Amino acid sequence: MSLRHALLGLLADRPGSGWDLLKRFEASLDFVWPATQSQLYTELNRMTADELIEVTSVGARNRKEYAITDDGRAELQRWLLDVEPERNRRSEALLRVFFLWA
Repeated sequence: MSLRHALLGLLADRPGSGWDLLKRFEASLDFVWPATQSQLYTELNRMTADELIEVTSVGARNRKEYAITDDGRAELQRWLLDVEPERNRRSEALLRVFFLWA
């Protein structure tokens, strides 16, 4: 999974500002794919340049509202249906949980 696809998935659900997306990310995806605020905003700028998302409004303090484009929705669907997920079976964190009794 990439941060790009995680953001496309969140925006496919509903538009949001960078701050909104960061909070939604932290409440849902942070457990499986952590990202920092700077990583999120950098990727939003890249996705806008790649026309996967668009800025639909700009508010106070340059607050931008983002929405997914048709190209972004197509990329999300391509990733969901055509890209083989990584099958990394090793997790040091889960191994530690297994031996928590010790």
